[in-house]
Amino acid sequence: MKRIILVCILFCTNQILFSQNVPEPTQTLQAASVKYITSAKYIKNSSDEYSIYNENGEKLKDLKRLGFFKTETLAVLHKPSRTIILLDNFETAVENVVKDASILIRDISKDFYLTTPNSFKNYVNDKGYTSNITNIKGSYVAYIPELDKTYLEKDIRKFSNWGAKDLIDLGEAPENTFWYRDIVKKEYGIIKEGKAIDYSKTTSEYENNDFIVSLDDIQNID
Repeated sequence: MKRIILVCILFCTNQILFSQNVPEPTQTLQAASVKYITSAKYIKNSSDEYSIYNENGEKLKDLKRLGFFKTETLAVLHKPSRTIILLDNFETAVENVVKDASILIRDISKDFYLTTPNSFKNYVNDKGYTSNITNIKGSYVAYIPELDKTYLEKDIRKFSNWGAKDLIDLGEAPENTFWYRDIVKKEYGIIKEGKAIDYSKTTSEYENNDFIVSLDDIQNID
């Protein structure tokens, strides 16, 4: 009979208008020269083009468009500073007018998630991926089939608006199968490739200090 030793995830139950003129860059910049952004402004050049400036009026380079996430605001990643900037109300903004942008998060890693109440996406090495997920107390256990890896998206459903955090790599586990325990309710759950297993097809028993959950011909050992 095949046995799988599970990796545990513990969840315990008990976040003046600038200027109507385009700011002039103060110097010729290399993409990597801006490492920290205090604040930002943007100009909508067309329906899908924009320019972003930092607090010194310097035009930012090396930007990655992340998307709208079912809002009117466009999220953009400034790679050199690892800052996610929100171009507020970009979809309805008037072209060629300087508008405020918001700093969502600084120093984000290359593996992160970005979310709104209506949409989310995972990024690994700055590339976007879809995933299979299970929601556990507002956090997602997310399996990315293209990478055959599972990540924890901690507190992803606890944001009331836009939110972003680094992904937590859950490491290697047989068949990407993990278990978690609700300490207060004294309940457990098993997640395989991002989806909860069908508990109607399981049986369980204790063997010495191990709690064994059997699914068909597979035994999961706690």
